[in-house]
Amino acid sequence: MKKFLKILFIFGLILLGFVTFLKHPAIQTNLLNAIFSESENAQVIIDLSSKFSSKINIIVEAELPELAEKTALQITNELNKEVFNTQNLDFKKLLNTYQAHSQYLLSKSTRNLLIEKDYETVKYQAFERLINPIGMSLLPLEDDPFMLFSDYLSSLAENTTEKGIINYNDKYYKITPISINKEISLAPTLANKEVKKLVSLQKKFSNGGTTVYLTGVPVHSFHAGEKSMIEINVICIISILFLLGLFHYAFKSYKLFLPAVLSLIVGIFAGVCTTGLFSNSLHILTFVFSTTLIGVCIDYSLHYFVEKSFDKLKKSMTISLISTTFAFLILFFSGVELLKQIALFTIAGLVSVYLFVILFYPDMCKKLF
Repeated sequence: MKKFLKILFIFGLILLGFVTFLKHPAIQTNLLNAIFSESENAQVIIDLSSKFSSKINIIVEAELPELAEKTALQITNELNKEVFNTQNLDFKKLLNTYQAHSQYLLSKSTRNLLIEKDYETVKYQAFERLINPIGMSLLPLEDDPFMLFSDYLSSLAENTTEKGIINYNDKYYKITPISINKEISLAPTLANKEVKKLVSLQKKFSNGGTTVYLTGVPVHSFHAGEKSMIEINVICIISILFLLGLFHYAFKSYKLFLPAVLSLIVGIFAGVCTTGLFSNSLHILTFVFSTTLIGVCIDYSLHYFVEKSFDKLKKSMTISLISTTFAFLILFFSGVELLKQIALFTIAGLVSVYLFVILFYPDMCKKLF
């Protein structure tokens, strides 16, 4: 009977993997699609997030304005046009927007004078602008009698050349705004992959008196992710070393670590296949969270290696499985697709590890003890 159950378990895993392979569920990387999958305003939220989280500014600092312009152009030419969209400012549209809100706009010098309540100087400067023979009013005088709007616009161009090069502290800066393709910007894995290429371009062109800076949410997220990845790898290495030390201390051997790892592989495989079978797409975060949670299953191996009575072992492991499974079942009532996937993945993994330990460990571990 036990041999039959072993064969049935192996056959079930193979069949599950084959059917899931034929279905070939897609890997979903868009975090918001997983969170707001059942929200009425999901698309609005996703569109807004894409609009405001995909902007990047490429800032080129150089000793000469021509060098800043040339470097910015070289970087733009090397960008993947299918991923990055360069944004050209529509000055006519911008001027129309400024004109519509001109009553709220003041130059820095005029604003400071008003703060200091130096109204006489404000009136004197306004009078100078009015009688200036080469001056021009961008609004009707009845709308802007002090020509403050024209003063504001001229202040914007004080340190800027006609090609958009900014002169600041004896350095010249060229700012090129770009945005990441919508389908990529909300997919952390894909976005980080493309931003990594952009960072490579930044390093490539930062030489010979020229420095390239990158700003924007995708860039800051990439650097934070790189730092986190290093820390996670260090933690994983420390955890593995700790477990190896624990196995050697408790059982005077590293051999028992092998079936424990094998049981986790079986659990992860079952979790991936089961979730892929019942879901149209697997979210990348399902792997991140669920594989961590399945780490709890290593306790099943430890229980087996420590417990001398197999009957007591099955009872304690069964109770542990039931309690943990019910804890994750509650996630199925959530409206968030990601949480449902995590629940299904983890429950399938837990059950598979439980069966693997019960069915295969007695014969497998006889040769290792």
